[in-house]
Amino acid sequence: MVSICIIAIGDELLNGFTVDTNSQWIKEKFSILNGEIQKSIIISDSKKIIKQELNLCLAEEYDYIFISGGLGPTHDDITKKSISEYLNQPLIVAGNHFEDLKKKFKIHYSSNFEKGENRNIESAIKTQAQILENSDPIPNLIGTALGMTFTKGKTRVFVFPGVPKELKCMFDRIIIPK
Repeated sequence: MVSICIIAIGDELLNGFTVDTNSQWIKEKFSILNGEIQKSIIISDSKKIIKQELNLCLAEEYDYIFISGGLGPTHDDITKKSISEYLNQPLIVAGNHFEDLKKKFKIHYSSNFEKGENRNIESAIKTQAQILENSDPIPNLIGTALGMTFTKGKTRVFVFPGVPKELKCMFDRIIIPK
């Protein structure tokens, strides 16, 4: 049986503004797939806390760590930056995903693109296409934030956006088949 840790990241989860349905869904999924959830925690949007919790969980050598939340384009979406700093690995732009997002947003915001007012939009979508240099992308088939997976020691880490329908789609259509 594989050992599993779930880390849900978001102040909105801690403050009760949003219910953490992702962790519950992953727990239910692994009860069917013969996995043992050994730890499930909700933490805040804090670089310090994200790094501390990742350090603790990696030291406990779970087979899998699933992280959800904090991949969006807003100021409090710091999960990737925190992991990048913790692992001392740079974030890189996954070119294909970035180009796809630019095309997608150009269609929806064509007047801003035509006026040359695309710097803010392009900057926001660029963050959605970033992953750790030594990670593999997890395609997001219905949203914008690219997920990623990497191995550290004996542990395989999966990082997903916090939007439930995006996480579920990525998990069911990309992760489970592999």
